[in-house]
Amino acid sequence: SSWAGIAAFAADPEDISSISEALAAREARFRDEEGRPLNPRGRTGIAGRGLLGMWGANLSVAGVLLRTSTVTGDLEVLLGEMEDATRLELPKGFLVPNEEVEDGLLRVIESETGWRPTVPGHLLSEGYTFDARQTDHAWVESRAYLFSSEEADLPDLFEESVTFDSLGWWPLSAKTMARIPSEQAGLVRSGLEHARDAGQVDADLVDRLLTRTG
Repeated sequence: SSWAGIAAFAADPEDISSISEALAAREARFRDEEGRPLNPRGRTGIAGRGLLGMWGANLSVAGVLLRTSTVTGDLEVLLGEMEDATRLELPKGFLVPNEEVEDGLLRVIESETGWRPTVPGHLLSEGYTFDARQTDHAWVESRAYLFSSEEADLPDLFEESVTFDSLGWWPLSAKTMARIPSEQAGLVRSGLEHARDAGQVDADLVDRLLTRTG
């Protein structure tokens, strides 16, 4: 998956009997006869918690950081890269148990970028997210937020990331978008559309980019 892994301290035990009360308190539309939450999208063919950290919904957040370069005038997006990897990714990560979404978003962005937002981001999307690790009893739900340079004081350089080997501003071109995993590229497109409609970026630049990458 292109979403960051869940830290070991956040993982549920495979033996659900040891967390039966906590598991029963979690929101779930459907449960099996053992009380395990059931994937709302149906059967996957894989039972149990699998490689995800928690039974039921594993909640994740992502940040789409956009700006217009003061040097080139190009639209840019903040992306991270792993050594020898071909893809570029957004700052993202999973919430830990009982963590509020807003707190988790700030924690994830700060740990991924070294920068802590001082303004709330704009919610771009929320809901069920495809993840190759999903099972009959564990799945991913995510929220993505936009941070635009028109509203947030976005730095030119970012500190060392706990996840990425390198992190920086990338020009929003067809070549860049081709290296972003499809579900994350969709978030970038949503961020561009919102920034355009809010008058935060040049509408013609956005329209051309969306046309070239659609």
